[in-house]
Amino acid sequence: MAGRILAGRYQLDQLLGRGGMGEVWAAHDTVIRRHVAVKLLRPSEGDDGTDLFLREARMAGGLNHPGVVTIYDIGQEPDGTRFLVMELLHGRDLSAAMRDEGLPTLADALDWAVQTADALAAAHAARIVHRDLKPANLMLTHAGNIKILDFGIAHYTSTVTQASRIIGTPHYMPPERLLGKAGDGRGDLYSLGCLLHELLTGSTPFGDLDTVALMYAHLHRTPEPPSARSLDVPAALDQLVLALLAKDPDDRPSTADQVRDHLRALTVASSTVVHPKSLSAAVERAAGTPLPVVLGQSVRTADDSTHEAASGDTTIAAPVPVKRPRLADTLLESSPPYGLHASLPTPPVQGTPPTAPTVRALNPTKRFAAATSTPWTRKIGGSTLSAPVVADGNIYVCGSDDRVHALDAATGSGRWACAIRGYIGFHPSQVVVGGTIYIGGSPGVYALNAATGTEQWAYTTRDERFYPPVVADGTVYISSDGLKMYALDAATGAEQWVQSTSSRIESSPVVADGTVYVCSSNGRVYAMDAGTGGTRWTHRADAYSSPAVANGTVYFGSGDNRLYALDAATGTERWAHRAYTTLEASPVVVDGTVYLGCMDGLVHALDAATGAEQWIVDTADSSEHADDGDDHRSSPVVIERTVYITSNDGNALSALDATTGAKRWTHTSGNDDFSTFSTPAVANGMVYITKGDKAHALNATTGAGSTA
Repeated sequence: MAGRILAGRYQLDQLLGRGGMGEVWAAHDTVIRRHVAVKLLRPSEGDDGTDLFLREARMAGGLNHPGVVTIYDIGQEPDGTRFLVMELLHGRDLSAAMRDEGLPTLADALDWAVQTADALAAAHAARIVHRDLKPANLMLTHAGNIKILDFGIAHYTSTVTQASRIIGTPHYMPPERLLGKAGDGRGDLYSLGCLLHELLTGSTPFGDLDTVALMYAHLHRTPEPPSARSLDVPAALDQLVLALLAKDPDDRPSTADQVRDHLRALTVASSTVVHPKSLSAAVERAAGTPLPVVLGQSVRTADDSTHEAASGDTTIAAPVPVKRPRLADTLLESSPPYGLHASLPTPPVQGTPPTAPTVRALNPTKRFAAATSTPWTRKIGGSTLSAPVVADGNIYVCGSDDRVHALDAATGSGRWACAIRGYIGFHPSQVVVGGTIYIGGSPGVYALNAATGTEQWAYTTRDERFYPPVVADGTVYISSDGLKMYALDAATGAEQWVQSTSSRIESSPVVADGTVYVCSSNGRVYAMDAGTGGTRWTHRADAYSSPAVANGTVYFGSGDNRLYALDAATGTERWAHRAYTTLEASPVVVDGTVYLGCMDGLVHALDAATGAEQWIVDTADSSEHADDGDDHRSSPVVIERTVYITSNDGNALSALDATTGAKRWTHTSGNDDFSTFSTPAVANGMVYITKGDKAHALNATTGAGSTA
């Protein structure tokens, strides 16, 4: 099946999962050159399902919400195989997350439920009901966002298969569907109640019963409140879960947006949250007369999630009432099961030591998994010239002493410091891939063993300076002030190709779908063939920094105060958004949103598809030192629904809510010099940053740093 091409454009590459609805493949759209997911649905008997399939898929494809997986295309092959083309997600479903890591924190459980309810509200407003909501149909991306899978497909499958079957998974099935009623969006709310019960306790409301017993329980038994199994569940959250699990749909909250708003109103830190009276009334009605049970119907256990093959149908045993374990913050360390790793560019950093930092806490609304270390500060030989890179428990930083320094990420203690041949220069940015550090210096490119710092190979030319490299598919791509782009073998340093450019490229390239994208100082964006270096297209724009590439679109800022979005395959402009200052920072694209830091201190969040403004936040430092020095470029880092970015003067680091832009905390240096914070690195519940001659580790949840 691998290699098969659907509709003349979608090439199947790798099987991701197989279930009751069919198969899901990682694929490549050969027309616009982007990675996609293709779902192959089992053909129906006869043609009765064709119209329904098209109608349901079109309705689902019309949903435009960040919490719903995007459907790009639908079709049918001559052999009757129907397929959907969707965005390829990077993450794992909640079933796999709970199986691997245990229960999430209470804050994460609420956050995921809020996101799910918000997506359901958008779907129900469009008159689309999911009908099979469960953990395996909720994808947790590496940015901490929830995406609902398989909207509209369950109805198609239930129609083209045996008519007497009840579609859905018994553990999450609303009572009305067991009675053969079509139901409405309130059935999804019942399933959400089952899901929330499982997130809070590790068990669905009625546990691991056989199918008939589960049917009876959904129709007759009153579920236990989550607090009976998990001691830290607030009373108001108990009430909400029980209201969602009401037997009669009329006794449940009426809409998904009402549920979302109730969830948002809950305070995680207290178990005495005041809950609206309207919801309490719904809880009182929820224990109404049990509905009659109807037996004699078969129930299909739908294991058809896009990514369910990776998680299976393992049932989690009900735990004893204990405090909830935290969901380990491993998404930052583990590799995604498929897809591409983003390479974040880092701006140059120079300066002298700051004084002791201070923290200004601003509305912290999300609690991360426990940090694996305490805050620390470590002095580096000379000034730090690069942002930190975190890999394999180490922090790697370049210093003005022409050495690469390796520090223990947990304690800040020095592991090793090794000099390179030549000197590091003023634009270093190290990359760590596969146990090797790659760094551009003067006059060459160097590969060091990440464990020891010993040189593995060096590539030198007459070019005086090399700029930050990027590594993709076993190749190091790097530019020089000799107006050239180089491609080197990552294992040996052997030259693969060299391409001349008409001007200097002082930023990292980005590699995606076999193409190298770079911005040059002569006002051009280049797209080069990653294998040969041949030019595919150029676009005239006053661009300085590294572009970002996502979903077949290239994003970059320019000197005319605009952020541009180009078609990655052709270079054709899709949209342009005007800001208020020159855009020299590299944008970051996460889950359909473009985040951009500007030299005026403003942070923009834009819709990646249209360029529409979602929010703007001013991060400019208001301290007495705010006007010291020049404004500098600051690229954001987006992790776990939080945007980390330095202020325009480089003296403050802010953490913002990725959805709303609300400030969670701000860490300021309180310095009397002109040094600036680097672009941060985030891992293990800590934020790592350099400034002056020091590297710092801050708590990612609070922004607290070392007082040393």
